[in-house]
Amino acid sequence: MTEKLTDTERDAARYRWLKSRDLDTIRRGGVFAGLTPENVVLNGDDLDRRIDAEMSQPR
Repeated sequence: MTEKLTDTERDAARYRWLKSRDLDTIRRGGVFAGLTPENVVLNGDDLDRRIDAEMSQPR
């Protein structure tokens, strides 16, 4: 039986997939996370740190 994922579980799975993308993804095309204007592809712990830093900034 397949469990239905909650929205939170689905979001977590998407983030884990995005976080694990290879840094060469930009050259091959596809979905990736990047930092602009530096045009740097982010993944792994670097992506976590950048997201945490941005989320801690006042809006």
